[in-house]
Amino acid sequence: MTGTAFSEAKELSDTYKLDVLRVPTAKPLLRADAGDLVFKSKLDKFRYVLRDIREKNSRGQPVLCGTTSIEDATLISELLSNDGVPHRVLNANPKLARKESEIVSQAGRLGAVTIATNMAGRGTDILLGGNAALTARLRLREALAPAVDEMLEPLVRVERSLYPVDDLGAIEQQLQEAATAAAPGLRQAIFADQDNATEVKASAALDKIDEFCAVAVAPPSERTEGQPGVDACRQAYNAVKSKFSEVVDVERQQVREQGGLAVLGTERHESVRIDNQLRGRSGRQGDAGASVYAISLEDKMFNVFGSDKMGQLSFAFEIAGDSEEIKVQAPFNSGSLGVCVMCGSLYAVDCISRRSCPSLSRKHGRDAEIARRE
Repeated sequence: MTGTAFSEAKELSDTYKLDVLRVPTAKPLLRADAGDLVFKSKLDKFRYVLRDIREKNSRGQPVLCGTTSIEDATLISELLSNDGVPHRVLNANPKLARKESEIVSQAGRLGAVTIATNMAGRGTDILLGGNAALTARLRLREALAPAVDEMLEPLVRVERSLYPVDDLGAIEQQLQEAATAAAPGLRQAIFADQDNATEVKASAALDKIDEFCAVAVAPPSERTEGQPGVDACRQAYNAVKSKFSEVVDVERQQVREQGGLAVLGTERHESVRIDNQLRGRSGRQGDAGASVYAISLEDKMFNVFGSDKMGQLSFAFEIAGDSEEIKVQAPFNSGSLGVCVMCGSLYAVDCISRRSCPSLSRKHGRDAEIARRE
């Protein structure tokens, strides 16, 4: 089961003889998917991206900005830094996968700006206003790790700004006492499988701590009854979650009033499926949201169709010179982009029916080539 297979239905049918069935969403989709904004140059495109992020951030609407390369993500980050807009950058680093999933889970908070490459933070739900349950679990893990071994503390340290509430007051003491009670049992579990019982990889220790956290945050059961520190950690976790929820619930309503999570794509990918994955980060489970792609005629995607046709496209769009930032909005949405190599016309191509250029029959005849992005 996947949310983006429909755009590849023909390939799945031709190659694997598999049918694709579209299942209706559990709740109505409220996300507003705008047509692509086409700019003549990358400079104009990034000017628009900067201005759009700044405007949305000023009124508190969270923004998830998707890029196709680390270079573009770095450039946008520098532009935002120069403009004083706080943000986070995720570059799909395998070594930082755990950290990046933590950050992207909070991309729906009030005023959050997150720049991410296509693969960064995948598999993590973005909830409007933040995720109280996840952040409470991170706070529990942050208390448990140093109680087991002080050398683990830097590996589980979380940015304080990711937490809805920084000062937990009396709950902090409860959290530390619960971690102290659970530490002996955790140490025994971590070193039990080691031959010399003196050294263990940090990743293995963190995996054991994560397993303990999963048990502690779950409802009580006979299997966990009597396990040292589990009940104390569960009570501490629930107290932290309740404290965080007070802020998250308020922020969720504020974000909804601002239109939900805004997804801004900075370049179309060669695969429509990946484009749809980015759009799908917004408007989950009936939440409000919006998405739009800002693309330029200098993007890599257009160059694969033949750079000699880009000038013709500029005239077809009636786009002015480089000094004037003029955009054209086209209803490409989740369809493919097509460029007729005979006349340079840009049009939407349906991936399933594979329609041809609308002007072929009267302009070029049957044998004209069509360059497609699918």
